[in-house]
Amino acid sequence: MDASREAAVSRVPVEILREIFSLTHDVKHTSHFFSNENLRSFALVNKRWHSVALLELYTHIYVCYARRLEPWKAQRQLYHSLERNPPLASMVRSIRFHSSSSKHEELLFLAQSICLCDNLVHFVFRGWFHDTEPLIVALSTSYKLQSVELSFGRAFAPLCSVSRFFSMLQGWKDIHTVIIGASTLRADTKDEHTTVVHDIACPLLRRFEFKGDSMTDIHLEILSRISPSISDLSLETSTISEDALAAAFGCWRDSLESLSLEWPFSRSITVLPGDHLSKVNAILAGSTRLHTLLTASTYVSPASLNHGFPRLATLTLGIFPQETTSFIDVLRNPNTLPSLRELHVFTFRADGKWYGLDHKSSQSLQDAWKTRLMEPTTGKLRGSQ
Repeated sequence: MDASREAAVSRVPVEILREIFSLTHDVKHTSHFFSNENLRSFALVNKRWHSVALLELYTHIYVCYARRLEPWKAQRQLYHSLERNPPLASMVRSIRFHSSSSKHEELLFLAQSICLCDNLVHFVFRGWFHDTEPLIVALSTSYKLQSVELSFGRAFAPLCSVSRFFSMLQGWKDIHTVIIGASTLRADTKDEHTTVVHDIACPLLRRFEFKGDSMTDIHLEILSRISPSISDLSLETSTISEDALAAAFGCWRDSLESLSLEWPFSRSITVLPGDHLSKVNAILAGSTRLHTLLTASTYVSPASLNHGFPRLATLTLGIFPQETTSFIDVLRNPNTLPSLRELHVFTFRADGKWYGLDHKSSQSLQDAWKTRLMEPTTGKLRGSQ
C-alpha cells in the first residue's frame, strides 16, 4: 500500500470503522460456529485498525474446536484474555460455543469466562459434558441474557432438570428467545417440583422451542404464567396432557403467531385416526393471529379447518390415509382458510413414519388447489422419525 493510500485509510473515523466492522458478524445464523475471518484480516491492516477490530472481535465470540490447540487450552486462553482486560470482557455481547470435547477443564473455563462478561446477551451452547454445575451457576448469574440456545449430546449428562431451568429462566428479565434441544434437560425427581413462580417474570419472551419428553403439564403451566405473550412456540413432546395444552393455548390465544406442535408418533403407535384433542383443536381454530402451523391431525382435525384459522398462511399437516378425502374436501371449499398460501401435507402409516401422498391423492390435491391458483408442496414432516 503506497503512502497516500495508507494515510487515507488511517484517517477513517473510528465510529465509521466500528460500523463497517460490525457488519462482518453473522449473528442471525446461530448454527454457524466459524471465526470471523474478515474481521481478523482487518485487524492486520495497521495498529489503528487493530485496536478497533479487537473490540469488535470480542463483541461476538465464536468458540469452536481448534485443530492446532486442544479445546480446553483454547478456552483457557479466552478466559485469561478476558480476565486480564475487564474493558474487553465488558464488550462481549454473545458467545457461541461448540465442542466435541468432554473435558471438565473446558467447561470450567467457559463458565468462568461467562462470569466475566457482565453484558452478555446471547448464548449458544452445543456440546456434551458430565459435570455441568459450573455452567449452570454461570448462566444463573447472567441476568442480561436475551436469547439462549442449548443442545446437549444424548450420551452425556443433561444440563439440569426442567424445574431448575425454569427457576433460572425467571431470572432473565430481558429474555426473548429460548431454544432447548433434545436430551438437554432431564425430567424432575420427586423433590424438584417446587419451582417458585413469579407471574410475568419474562414479559419479553416471544420464542420458545422445546424438544424432549421431560417437560410436563406443570412446566407448561409455569411457562404460560411467566410468559403470557409467547408468539412463536415449538413443542415436540408426548408428555403433556390435552387439558394442559388447552389451558396454555388459551393464555396465548391472542399472541400466538407461529406454532409447531409435533407428536412423536414413532413412539406412540396406539394413536388412531379420529383421536383428536378437541379442546386444543377449538382454541387453535379461534387464534386470530396464527399464521404458521406445523402439526398433526391429532391436534387439528381436517374437518375443523372448515371454520376458523382466518390468518393461517402456511400449513404443514400430518394426517392418516383415511383422512385424506376429508382434507381435500376442505380445500375444495373456497371459503375455508382464506389466507392460506403454502401447504405441506403428509400421511401417517402404521410403521410410525410419515410419507408423501400417494399418486391418486396427490392428483386430487392438485385439482382442489386449482381453484386457489396455487401449487401445494410435499415432503417429510420434521422430527417425525
